Amino acid sequence: MLASRTLSSDTAALADSTTLALSYRKEMQHYAEYLISQVSESGFMKASKTFDWYSMHWFRDSSFVAMSLLRSSRIIAEDNEELAERMIDAAHRINSFNMGVVEKRMKSIRNALNTDLSNHGEFFRLSNHVPARIAADGNLHEYDSAQETATHSWLLQHDSVPLLVCSLYDEMNVKGYQDTSAFLDENKEVLLAYLVKIIKTECSDAWEERSTMLHAYDVGAIYAAIKKISDSLNTRPETMLRGKGWRIDESMLDGGGLAFLKQMFVHDSVIYSQRQPFSDSPDTNFGVDGSEIYLFSQFGIGKALSDPKIEEETIRKIEEDLFAGNVLPVRYKHDSYRGGGRWLLLGLRYADYAISKGQTEKGTRIIDYVASKFAKELPEQDMVNVETPEEVKADGSIEWLAWSYGEMLNAMSSFIESQRMGAAAGI
Repeated sequence: MLASRTLSSDTAALADSTTLALSYRKEMQHYAEYLISQVSESGFMKASKTFDWYSMHWFRDSSFVAMSLLRSSRIIAEDNEELAERMIDAAHRINSFNMGVVEKRMKSIRNALNTDLSNHGEFFRLSNHVPARIAADGNLHEYDSAQETATHSWLLQHDSVPLLVCSLYDEMNVKGYQDTSAFLDENKEVLLAYLVKIIKTECSDAWEERSTMLHAYDVGAIYAAIKKISDSLNTRPETMLRGKGWRIDESMLDGGGLAFLKQMFVHDSVIYSQRQPFSDSPDTNFGVDGSEIYLFSQFGIGKALSDPKIEEETIRKIEEDLFAGNVLPVRYKHDSYRGGGRWLLLGLRYADYAISKGQTEKGTRIIDYVASKFAKELPEQDMVNVETPEEVKADGSIEWLAWSYGEMLNAMSSFIESQRMGAAAGI
């Protein structure tokens, strides 16, 4: 009798899971259509269609959107091949726009490679790097024109090139566009050298803040991109780079970046989000940052660390400090941006992570909360249970944030993928 009751319960759970998966597959098409509508023919994509300050194209937002479109296109193709093809095309246009910007800035990248790190005034000048965001013409937006010659600019963020590299390799796994292949063949040597050069240097964080710090998120992004390029080579990466005269630290290849991450940011098995360049330990007072979820769910840091306690303790710290019993997290403790709301994209990224770890209920709770509350018009923040200081004016959330849509596609994809794996395994 007990065995029969258990079997019946398992069958009901499987039926519920299948029904939910079918519902998500249908809803995913709406989120995909919105993202496609926001990508211009050139690949330029505003971060938000309604907020002027977000009318620019961010490397980060656009690359994550491109990767989400590529990933979820495989699922959507089973129901709607035409939509899936448009998703892949939109992702390619985003990547093409970003490739064009990088090609325009190739002289800047080479300047960084040929500049000694001790020459802070020159190395940390934005003009020697790829900026975090650009206008429709592929240059700095007029709002940011004064930043071009700035040193330690808030637009000097080290994830721009890494995320493009990761997105391009994701694209190659879905569809082999000739221009993408040609770009990688022509530029992967100099891009790899650039990634090695910047992995140990300070930059602005994922939120365009604290520009003279080292940030764990950026180190993780760079490590992931170095690995993507290295894995694609038929020769050892150091052999390819040797003799070029670039001032790089070859020890950052073959896992060196991962060792650097552990050395610089781990304290009591927790990866703290930032560190002063020459301090003795990470900034434990600042704590963890929601962007660190990407270390484990996007950049593959968890498995590579070969120490499960670090991932477990870091995620536990994120749950305690940033979620604090709520459905969605804040970016970091005491964040007051636009009033200090809770971030959809970080909650959905966590849902993706939780589902991949078998914590399906935890993940679907977040997905369903966001989907039901915002009626498929996804903002940046959920303005509930905020930690707004009295002196900060709450402005309300930015509406129609493209990155939030991308993370919804990722989270729903994660559920469908896990449901299929469970069914295949007879679970």
